[in-house]
Amino acid sequence: MCGSCLYTYMSMSHPNISPLASVHPEAKLGEGVIVHPFAVIEENTEIGEGCIIESHAVIKSGARLGKALPYPFGCSHRWYPSGPQVRR
Repeated sequence: MCGSCLYTYMSMSHPNISPLASVHPEAKLGEGVIVHPFAVIEENTEIGEGCIIESHAVIKSGARLGKALPYPFGCSHRWYPSGPQVRR
């Protein structure tokens, strides 16, 4: 099995979090979530299954992310009273 296939296989059931990422202990991550190096996930957040949080993305406190969504390099996600917004 090639390295890329192994990485995909390993991330299918449990969250795969880089040791260089910052994930608050109270954050709830669904199955198959991948968190890349230097990503930040704050407290009181829920990340849906299969989401990919790219490097330097910031998921702010209170955010609720849907299933299997990519959050690209450098994006910031926060919950606003009018609904979720993604900024780059």
